[in-house]
Amino acid sequence: MKILWLAKHPPQDVFLKALRDKFGNVAVIRDVSLSQSLEEIVRRARAKDHDETVLVGTFPMSFLVQIAECGVRPLIADLRPVPHKDQSHIEENGKFFRFVRFRRLTGVSLDFEEV
Repeated sequence: MKILWLAKHPPQDVFLKALRDKFGNVAVIRDVSLSQSLEEIVRRARAKDHDETVLVGTFPMSFLVQIAECGVRPLIADLRPVPHKDQSHIEENGKFFRFVRFRRLTGVSLDFEEV
């Protein structure tokens, strides 16, 4: 299985283990030239040179809505904030995050309740 890795960071062992546990033997294709623009991510995700697309990072909800509206269904790293670097797997914008699992983006919805 070929995995397209769209992230600023190279895949660490914890990410690779999770992918291997889910898909078996994987080969990671890292796109280091990615600009993180919506158009570039959609273009690369739709390319036929891989089986799955992985996005790792902290993305605004509006960005994920646009990805879903384009029909792209990437694996998203579920990252939780942690207070210290030694507890984290990645650092982004001066904040530390720990990887929990991968989840597939299938859509984004807003739920409301009456007040």
